[in-house]
Amino acid sequence: MISRKKIIIIISVFITLFITLSATYHFMNMKNGINNFDSNLPNLSANMKDSINDQLAKTVGINTRDQSIDISDAIIRNGSSSYQQNEITGIYSGSFIVDLKKMSQSYKASIQWSKNDRTQIIGDTVRIRCLPVNNLIYGDFNCQDETTKLEDIERNNPILQYLPYSTNNFIISANINKDGTVSLNADIILYSYDTRDKNEEESINKYKLQIIDWIKSKDFNPDDFIISYKIY
Repeated sequence: MISRKKIIIIISVFITLFITLSATYHFMNMKNGINNFDSNLPNLSANMKDSINDQLAKTVGINTRDQSIDISDAIIRNGSSSYQQNEITGIYSGSFIVDLKKMSQSYKASIQWSKNDRTQIIGDTVRIRCLPVNNLIYGDFNCQDETTKLEDIERNNPILQYLPYSTNNFIISANINKDGTVSLNADIILYSYDTRDKNEEESINKYKLQIIDWIKSKDFNPDDFIISYKIY
């Protein structure tokens, strides 16, 4: 039987190990991102720094195919940062260029923040964008960001320019899949006159046919899309 003293020692060891691992994990995460915030953009909260690093990692991920994402050496380019405060709202806005030597990539970051957590900021607080090629110190890497990615999806799926589309009886909207293709959601709305005399099924089929006809009217083939119907 294990003595009470040994149990206390074992528990103490586990607690110490847990605290050590937690501190190490926090330190590693703190270092896994832009390392020179304070010397370029003072007064950023820890949450704001995390948001910037998260968005940076996502954008790096868009441009990373066959290697793991590593933003541990990210650094704000010397002389590229600027910020100003709106005297009325108290909201700061700023921008900077961030370089990642290991990934051979660079980006432009635009941010908005406030020292007051209760201040509501309209629009994105963090945007990571591609740079013009002449600003890339590691060479061209065919950069894409969320904006260019969306532009590519819209260019490859021209039906998006017509969606969402609605009538009194149905709404057609788009669902963008992970592979960049588009499927369609079709919500059919039935009224009392659609369901009287047990003609509900007939009404549903009528509106489905109208949806198919609308797709054809825009010179698209309905068979090219997966259509998910919902009846209300």
